[in-house]
Amino acid sequence: MRACNVVWCGDSITAGNHVNPGECFPELVAATLPITSHNIGIPSATCDSGGQAATAAGLYDVTKVNICYILFGANDGIGGKTAPQFATDLASFVSTVQAAGFIAVPVTMLPCGSYDSVAFRAAINGDIRSTYTRYVDIGHTSTEMGAEAAKNDGTLYSDTVHPTALGNTKLTARFITSIQQIASDGFAGVRIMRMAS
Repeated sequence: MRACNVVWCGDSITAGNHVNPGECFPELVAATLPITSHNIGIPSATCDSGGQAATAAGLYDVTKVNICYILFGANDGIGGKTAPQFATDLASFVSTVQAAGFIAVPVTMLPCGSYDSVAFRAAINGDIRSTYTRYVDIGHTSTEMGAEAAKNDGTLYSDTVHPTALGNTKLTARFITSIQQIASDGFAGVRIMRMAS
């Protein structure tokens, strides 16, 4: 596996709210794989706030395979953003980090109990799946963490929004697989994004 520089962008889920230090999925991945890891998630951030794309771009390491994971959605929906608006913001975020040399990997949205997110989440996740060649599908409704009912399982979600330590552990394997695939395949140095027509 080639050396990787991984930047984690997102909101409180990425930042690790509601779990102890060392228990959020970016930290669990970094404890498992020999990567350089930068968790720049900001609680309550939306896809177009906080300057995370520019911050991520500044963390590019010319000596490594650079990967940027992008996980937003809940705060955007709470703020009243439509799914098409979110898609536009995500595309801009992806373009910024790709221009810096990163492989941008959007992450699908998890269930959210803070508002009626079902339609918004379905639209976001459908757009990510149809638009991007690379993505991590933690929000698929057929998975344990992505099923709508999972948000009400106190062993997986602490408050219907934030994964528990166990929930973070269950997310970790998908990111490990993604990093290993990117670091070992022939496209690791290529900026990849397929836009829907």
